[in-house]
Amino acid sequence: SPARLAWAALAALLLFGVCVPPLRAVLRKMPPLSDQWADRRQIIRYVLALTSPNDSVFDSYGLYIFRPHATYHYMLVTGQLAWLRTGLMREMDIINDLRRSHCKVVIFSRFLVELPPTLLGFLKSHYVSTGFHEQDRVVLVAGKVIQPPDLEGNRASVSLIASAEYAVRVQGGTPKVHIDGRLYRAPLFLEQGDHHIVVEGEFGSLAIFYSRASAIQFR
Repeated sequence: SPARLAWAALAALLLFGVCVPPLRAVLRKMPPLSDQWADRRQIIRYVLALTSPNDSVFDSYGLYIFRPHATYHYMLVTGQLAWLRTGLMREMDIINDLRRSHCKVVIFSRFLVELPPTLLGFLKSHYVSTGFHEQDRVVLVAGKVIQPPDLEGNRASVSLIASAEYAVRVQGGTPKVHIDGRLYRAPLFLEQGDHHIVVEGEFGSLAIFYSRASAIQFR
């Protein structure tokens, strides 16, 4: 009937007026034919190159794909961070999950900076930066950076979170490095747990890290 057509036309106009302005605003910010995820795809490719299909990855936002979650909680954003701070979620549960899954790769983001001190300190002491980043995300790999003050005499102990092949890289010198009594010559497989390092000679910084990473930052 004419009345129904009039109401339908009015409804269409209202719907058009309500929906089109926000849609146009979104399209201005994200043109449909432009690439919005180029940087994120680079970090995804890099993480895939660092890992095998069964290797788990730890991230606050689930940016990794085609890889298992390193912990029970696959997201650590505002709500989960609040639970961690209040004790509703236990830091040690996440730390134990990282050990259990032998997690070699972490995508460190602004959310992880807000972690409680125990968990944040654990990440900083068991992972090193590859320097590969996208916006506020940096890829870390299992390992440890050792500075001369960290040595007792010429010895240090490192705790490795994952059983994997590790490499050693040195800045500021050419010392001989012994790992568990063996002279380091090439990347070698090390079990999860504590390992003893002996450094013979002067150096600026020494890093032991998951060997699939092509580069790391000495800090």
